[in-house]
Amino acid sequence: MLSFWITFLFGGNTMRDNKQLFNDWASSYDDSVKKSDQNNTYPFAGYSLIQEMIYKKIVTVPNLKILEMGIGTGRMTFKLYNSGYEITGVDSSSKMIEKSKILMPLNKYINKDFLKVLPELNGIKYDVIIFAYSIHHLMPINQKYLLDMLSNNLNPYGCIIIGDVMTRTSSELDSLAIENSGIWDEEEFYPTLEDYNNKVIKQFYDVEFTKVSFCSGIMTLRKKTNKKGDNDDK
Repeated sequence: MLSFWITFLFGGNTMRDNKQLFNDWASSYDDSVKKSDQNNTYPFAGYSLIQEMIYKKIVTVPNLKILEMGIGTGRMTFKLYNSGYEITGVDSSSKMIEKSKILMPLNKYINKDFLKVLPELNGIKYDVIIFAYSIHHLMPINQKYLLDMLSNNLNPYGCIIIGDVMTRTSSELDSLAIENSGIWDEEEFYPTLEDYNNKVIKQFYDVEFTKVSFCSGIMTLRKKTNKKGDNDDK
């Protein structure tokens, strides 16, 4: 999907790294998302609903410390920022961060790739970690590694919220790929509840899944605790 959109908008070589791709896309990214969402088309159908659902999940508890992995232009967490939440935004694209800073100047920003930012996050605890249309840029083995490592950055009873192109099963994702074969990117690795339960999150997290649109959903990963009698055998 990413390489298709960049080629469509800008032309040229799609083999550039994601950092350059998103730097090029930054000025028109919000318009691309809005058009797809409003037309209920892959890949961003359900985007605004995911934004609202994430906001409602968080806003009931004040003063939470939030880490957004892939903050992009800042639209996903703008309402949380306006509600007074402390947000740290990570993104590999400096141009995306520039756009986000216009919306949310008081945020802390880290301009690094996801895996390279881990040492900088060492010892810092967050109540909520958000991935919105971002974790799919990592191969599944790296998604697992990143989530494993980020379990150390969650406060007790903290959670990770993933909103993305997402299905319940791998077969549903395969069908979605066939239906959108003209713009499907085989170098993006969308989450499924089935794969996450079987391969990714079993060790550190319990998961809940909510279907949002025909191509999107939300997974909430809640950190397992070590208290006796609390998630001991899950």
